[in-house]
Amino acid sequence: MLPSPRLLFAALLCGIVLSGAVLSGPARADSVTLGTSYSGNLRMIVDGGRVTEGGGNIAGSFGIIDGNTINFAALYCVDQFTGASLGATYTTTYNTAGVINGHTLPAAEKIAWLMVNIAPGLTSQAQFQGLQGLIWQLESPANGHTVSFDTNTAYNSPAAIGYFNAYAAALGDNVAPVSSVYWINPLNTQGQYAYQGFVALPAPGQHNQTSVPEPASLALLGVGLVGVALSRRRRRS
Repeated sequence: MLPSPRLLFAALLCGIVLSGAVLSGPARADSVTLGTSYSGNLRMIVDGGRVTEGGGNIAGSFGIIDGNTINFAALYCVDQFTGASLGATYTTTYNTAGVINGHTLPAAEKIAWLMVNIAPGLTSQAQFQGLQGLIWQLESPANGHTVSFDTNTAYNSPAAIGYFNAYAAALGDNVAPVSSVYWINPLNTQGQYAYQGFVALPAPGQHNQTSVPEPASLALLGVGLVGVALSRRRRRS
């Protein structure tokens, strides 16, 4: 068990690799500030062994995007083995394309459905733990590990296990647009992904307060700007 408020999770290695240049640094001075409380420890089975992880909804988190403050109704980890500290503020990039650490998450549409349809109504620790366990499990084996929520009542509470099973049944084959939520990539001082990848559901009425380009859109924007610059040079010459 790791001491609170430190949350430790595993490096996410999954999905389709996008251009490293697009996500190598922040396009703006955006940030995420994590809340000071989370849902405690839960037990996951990783590659056949039981691992205690801290996770669940990090209450009170908010972001700054293009100078606008966006309060998050719910914020969960999607990157199981990297770390972030409660109450800390990180420079970050946001996207609405389901991209974490340069990879498009294979289960991003399913996670988005859970965040939109399940996360808003949760209020208890067991509910938060059940949803967090399901989000982590959805990323297996694409994250390079075999991961599952431990349904042994000796390790996770019967309530958390019950909620996990209920959310998995409700999810079924449902999906939601990945643009329904924010995908958050905290960065170190070198502009590299270094902490914990998150998915966040904005508070009601706040999702469209600011535009968050998808990584591919950022690349196209760069190409467009280069084209404009070349056109101007030709006219001057």
